[in-house]
Amino acid sequence: MNRYCFIFLIFFLALKITAAPDEWLFERSYKDSRLFLHAFINYSFDLDEDYEWEKYRLSRNGTRFAAGSVSTNDLLINGQLMVNQDLGNGWYFLNRLHYHATRHYHTEEKTVLLGLEKMIYKHYSTFILIQPSFDKEYTDIRFGVSSTDQNREKYMRIALVLDDPLYDHKTKLGSETTQYPVGIHWLFRVEKNNWCIFREGKWTTGHKRRYIKPELSPVIRFHQQQINHMTIKLCYRFQNGSLLQFSAEHYDFLESHRYYQAENNYRFSDQLTHGAVKYLMRIHPNSHLILQAHGVWMNAESCGYRAHDFSRLDMMPAAFYKFFTGKNTLIFGYFHSQFEWEYLSRAGIRNYNKQGLTEKLLIGWSWQFNKQANIQISLSHETELNNFGGGSIRYRIFF
Repeated sequence: MNRYCFIFLIFFLALKITAAPDEWLFERSYKDSRLFLHAFINYSFDLDEDYEWEKYRLSRNGTRFAAGSVSTNDLLINGQLMVNQDLGNGWYFLNRLHYHATRHYHTEEKTVLLGLEKMIYKHYSTFILIQPSFDKEYTDIRFGVSSTDQNREKYMRIALVLDDPLYDHKTKLGSETTQYPVGIHWLFRVEKNNWCIFREGKWTTGHKRRYIKPELSPVIRFHQQQINHMTIKLCYRFQNGSLLQFSAEHYDFLESHRYYQAENNYRFSDQLTHGAVKYLMRIHPNSHLILQAHGVWMNAESCGYRAHDFSRLDMMPAAFYKFFTGKNTLIFGYFHSQFEWEYLSRAGIRNYNKQGLTEKLLIGWSWQFNKQANIQISLSHETELNNFGGGSIRYRIFF
């Protein structure tokens, strides 16, 4: 199977996010009542399939992809590829691809890591991953150590992250890096007595760069950016195959720009915390009931240009029913978001706040080609017919 076909498909389906002239890029999603509803429920990967994907992160090759409409102009994209090819004599070829475009992240995640892993003692190994870039200044490097069980389904992995180490040498903007983006990436999965703990995250110092040659960079004088993201999941699998999961994730974003036109200077930060409880109940061999409850807390602020404070709280319950008939699966779902947000301007822009409820219904169909591959198509619509609908497609393949 040609892995480049999957890479091409994921990138081809991506749509460019644009904002109206009177909106600031960082504020484009503030008033979206479905902002978290789509990302965390409507177009998220299924609980049992997500559990299986994490189990095989270091032992199998696979790809999965989800795309769904989140507005008239925007599409959520979440595409992943993992390759763990055994080359013999303790060597593995590694490939990691992740393209994630969603409206509550302020940058698109585009990761394409290639590398090698070498077993050095029993189930301990060392590895190196490199993310090459067309613009050489954005090439990234990771190297670290790993410990796994015999099946490579329980693992502990930690890597030193060096982002953009060639930036000053390869850029033509006359930059001087005053803080290099150095950090760690961790990946952890332990399973015992039907319990499973999964953790993944990346923390870096972020970069600080001065542009000291106005003739090469006539607009920007300084740029700082830091993005950290971490997830933890606790799962319990019952004897009958039912699955209970508690999860939490935290996203932290900071960006600062200074320009030669000082009135455009800004420092923007955003912290988002998402907690969820999910329960997959196997009420019959041919039917499953999935219950979910999500809470999302968001706090953002800007200093300088469009100075403001923004806070938001979303509470989102959901219920899905799946009915299996051979290789076909019918899916019915109901979910809603009870939201509340407040915008307080420090720059003379009108303040606003809002409370409300958005409800959606879903109908979907899934086809299981075999144990290694399936595809799912769904349509959803708000309970008010004049409001927003949306369709999605998802697939998962192990190879």
